[in-house]
Amino acid sequence: MQTYPSVDIETLETCLLSVDKRSVKAVIPVLDQINSFLSARSQFTDTTLEKHISNWLTSVMSVWTKRVPLDSVDLDCEMERVANLLACISDVPVVASQWVRRMELDGDTVIDVHEMSCTDEDVGANVWKAGCLFAYFIARKKIPVPTSPILELGCGTAVVGIAAAKYGAKHVYATDYLDKVLDNAIVNVEANGCADAVSVLKLDWAWVSDEKQLPLTTILSDKAGARIYITTELRVSRFSNYTIEFEERMVKSGFRVVFCEDFGRKELLDWTLDGDLYGKRVVEDLFKSGKEKRFRYYVYERGVAHSVENEPTCTKME
Repeated sequence: MQTYPSVDIETLETCLLSVDKRSVKAVIPVLDQINSFLSARSQFTDTTLEKHISNWLTSVMSVWTKRVPLDSVDLDCEMERVANLLACISDVPVVASQWVRRMELDGDTVIDVHEMSCTDEDVGANVWKAGCLFAYFIARKKIPVPTSPILELGCGTAVVGIAAAKYGAKHVYATDYLDKVLDNAIVNVEANGCADAVSVLKLDWAWVSDEKQLPLTTILSDKAGARIYITTELRVSRFSNYTIEFEERMVKSGFRVVFCEDFGRKELLDWTLDGDLYGKRVVEDLFKSGKEKRFRYYVYERGVAHSVENEPTCTKME
């Protein structure tokens, strides 16, 4: 049997056969061994083992994307790592976008999400945790969905717009700036049967014009180039001037602008529970503990801000 520096091949082969793929904690040490094996493989030839590793990694990704893992230790990071190892062993670029992940909003409504990346490093390439919460709050009717058209800013994967469409929005204009993000958003909209209810458009949200008119009456704002949606954090960020100008123009034009706040506050969220991908268990924990009452959204109408704490009946957006 061939030996590899820092790798016990017999142990690696045993792990490939016995490790419970549903456990992220159990898989991580095997990924470490595979990484060591691949680092040294140029010195040796063992195509059979490489094939076994490739099949095993593919199986791990399939299990993690279709089922709820037993734990959630750095799940997103480890998914990206599995994809990178697959790319290395096959000498072909492999990214997590080759897998579609499923987001279950309730017993009857699911969203299948095609992503270009499993990390937050690529803006618009994956579903950010704030987007998960936004969609779940829409599903639980904690954020009202207007019957009038919606403009989603910085739609990314279009999850929020798709969720709004599935829960009664008349029409959603999902907008972003990068072409690759828009192309992926279109894939998601079509895959979820929302092509008639969601239009994907290119819009630089920093661009403001008195001449250009949009056929919209409501802005449902997503995170666009900063932390989460259009929040107080965003308004004091380096995008501040653009945001304030855009906001003022929209409000003066009669738009109602929804700002979601606190969706990124780690002290309010137990993201160690998000092993099911997209935080369904996080949301369930929020409602069981009553913490959802600490999340707020704001409706700006003609320059007047109304704080709404999970009382959607207080503010109609029509």
